[in-house]
Amino acid sequence: MKKLRSIVSGALVAVTVFSLWVLSGCSSSSSAPPAPTQNLLQLMASASFKQSATVTSDKALDSLVKYINIYPDLVTLLTGTTPYTVFAPSNAAFISLLATPGFPTNIKLINPAIIEGVLKYHIVAGTQLQSALTPAASFPTLYTDVASATVQNIVVNTDGTLKTGSTNQSIAIVVANQKATNGVFHVTGSVLIPPSVGRTLTPILGTVAGTVMLGASFSDLATIIMAADASFTENPSTLSFRISTWLAMPISAGGTPTANLQGITFFAPPNAVFAAAAAAQSVSESAFVSSLAANPGVARGILLNHLVTSAKYTTAGGGGTTQFANAQTITPASGASKNITVSKGSPSVSTGPYGITLLNTTPSGAYIAQELLTPSNGSLEVIAGILK
Repeated sequence: MKKLRSIVSGALVAVTVFSLWVLSGCSSSSSAPPAPTQNLLQLMASASFKQSATVTSDKALDSLVKYINIYPDLVTLLTGTTPYTVFAPSNAAFISLLATPGFPTNIKLINPAIIEGVLKYHIVAGTQLQSALTPAASFPTLYTDVASATVQNIVVNTDGTLKTGSTNQSIAIVVANQKATNGVFHVTGSVLIPPSVGRTLTPILGTVAGTVMLGASFSDLATIIMAADASFTENPSTLSFRISTWLAMPISAGGTPTANLQGITFFAPPNAVFAAAAAAQSVSESAFVSSLAANPGVARGILLNHLVTSAKYTTAGGGGTTQFANAQTITPASGASKNITVSKGSPSVSTGPYGITLLNTTPSGAYIAQELLTPSNGSLEVIAGILK
């Protein structure tokens, strides 16, 4: 009888252990996270990352999703089957970027090509979980710098933050390892800026150059400026600077006067002017701009006709500026082919809101359509024509 009780007791122990093992196994299996069912763009656009009473701006991705949807190529990329890793800036990150002094406060005013390039810089090939973001690791992004044809990388700091071309050299990951069917994304606390973009654009914020090179309305003009500057060698002793250098040059640097003694004036034709000129020649806008940019020397000559390096002209004067006067002659920068004659009268459809028309080789001239006085180093006058 004693032996029988021992056998029964042993059997009960065995059954109990087996039951615990089965339950443990079932529990482990049921606690595993479900397989992803949404692609990257779907997951970022889901309620889990849409700003609400429960999803704060430092974790919400409404802004990023909105900007990605502007570019069909990016939509195709992030909804496909090829795996990618996206470093996804939060709504708060974009708000902080647009609050940067000198930066356009409305992202719609920024050159679309710049926005697309910056967005591509946030995307890395393959599925890179946070465990792969080890100190000094470097990840090539989908953004290639146009000027140098160099792929721009994201580097991981020793503390796991990200180093990019942003003024913030330690960008934190706020939410990590959000897995999708085609990769993973990590929410970041700042917008990632490509190193080449940071080097080029950060110093020009708040200047005439920043307004032109960043502006959505001046993307054609920016293309021509880059073409003119690409092969030009500067000679400070003769005040021979690239157009972009003049447009970015402060009036003083560290209290020391620069070659930009009084502030510059730049007469800037917007995209609408180039589109109208292209239509008049029965060619596309891009083809017309490409023809102007094809010869750097010719492009520079045209741009110099629009640049005044001796004074900051405005329609109202005051504050260290020179007011436009009727029959006045303005001498553009050294190397320009023609002086500018000012015709000042009453505002009208043909003379613009200020009644000021600039004449050089075109009898009808180009009137001043808008004045942008925010730049710190000069005056930007938007004109309704091209001074050739």
